[in-house]
Amino acid sequence: MEESDRVRTACLTYLQTWYENFYPDQLDMMKELQFLAADLGGELREPKLRWKYAWMKPIFGWNAAKRAQSILPEWKGDLLKRWDKAMFNLEASSGKN
Repeated sequence: MEESDRVRTACLTYLQTWYENFYPDQLDMMKELQFLAADLGGELREPKLRWKYAWMKPIFGWNAAKRAQSILPEWKGDLLKRWDKAMFNLEASSGKN
């Protein structure tokens, strides 16, 4: 790789993107990523939660908010799919009469 600010910035961005997957549960991996970032001349910040879930952090804690951010959209999609199927079945059964 070339030794330039552009490459270091790209590497720091990459590390910051993946930092969220280890924060705060895997301290050893977090320390390793922080070390790599420092070696590149930067530091990693605490990952930000999406605005829909950020309000949960002060009330329920980081882990609960992070879990909600990953699970709730999946549940919503599943619920909408079930609702759509139920409405289709209801419409199909009422059309037979």
